[in-house]
Amino acid sequence: YITGLNQVTDVEIDKINKPNLPIAAGDLSKRDGIITILIALVASLILGFAHPIYGTQGLNVALWVSGILGTLYSLEPFRLKRFPFLAAFCIVAVRGAVINAGFFAHAKA
Repeated sequence: YITGLNQVTDVEIDKINKPNLPIAAGDLSKRDGIITILIALVASLILGFAHPIYGTQGLNVALWVSGILGTLYSLEPFRLKRFPFLAAFCIVAVRGAVINAGFFAHAKA
């Protein structure tokens, strides 16, 4: 979800910096990208809520916090990626803390 959302919101930038990404390259329409990320978001939330193995508290916290921070990172009116410190905080928080702590809690459950 997070990576897809970032690609949908940065098409013009990606055409210059990362022209091989599916939307920037024209291999995937922006509309189909949005549909794909919405399906990924909804499916992950449903699995996190309803599945007996994937629905542990640790994984659900990781899912929700990383989803919220990823949304704040990419979408207006917040678009925290505009601010270097906040952008770095979002990336480090999700990749360095939230996911690791969530998987650790899941393994202990």
